[in-house]
Amino acid sequence: ILREYKPEYVAVCFDVGKKTLRQEKFADYKIQRPSMPVDLISQIPIIKEIISSFNIAILELEGYEAEDVIATIAHKLASRDLEVVIISGDKDILQLVDQNIRVVNPSKEDAVFDRQAVVQAFGVEPEKLKDLFALMGDKTDNIPGVTVIGEVTAKSLLQEFGSLENILKAPEKIKSDKVKDLIAHQRAQAILSRDLATLDKN
Repeated sequence: ILREYKPEYVAVCFDVGKKTLRQEKFADYKIQRPSMPVDLISQIPIIKEIISSFNIAILELEGYEAEDVIATIAHKLASRDLEVVIISGDKDILQLVDQNIRVVNPSKEDAVFDRQAVVQAFGVEPEKLKDLFALMGDKTDNIPGVTVIGEVTAKSLLQEFGSLENILKAPEKIKSDKVKDLIAHQRAQAILSRDLATLDKN
């Protein structure tokens, strides 16, 4: 990364490993994730020592996940017209992509996400990803979404209404009676799911 991007500034963000604000909102958030292997836990202090030896900043904050810290830093730097490159395989991070922020997935060769690449991969703009996950859910993070609504219906609704907020404002305009009924009965769950999927930029 240092060789290829030659960054002027670089930081590595970590989860603190304690209860997060999302878990306080929804106890089952990420509950199905296996625990970190013991062998890896013992390596974390060594990894941090190596990062510090390179004089690279380590950023973490109790109560928040690493991606919230990344979101905050990226947002601040992009607003100063700096080009930001985030190295992450986490799809939640893609909601940050804009004119000055790109995401590189290190586990996929040449997977660089700008706005166009996000739209191509998910069918919605980066800022609408949280609404997409609010509707269809996200098994990886155990975000419930609206039961029975899948990716195709979620995309279709967002393309028609523009946002989850617009859908919830006028559910009577939804053409399918079944979907209309699902949204009406699971309104609170959809809002909770969007909150869980939204990265904190502050």
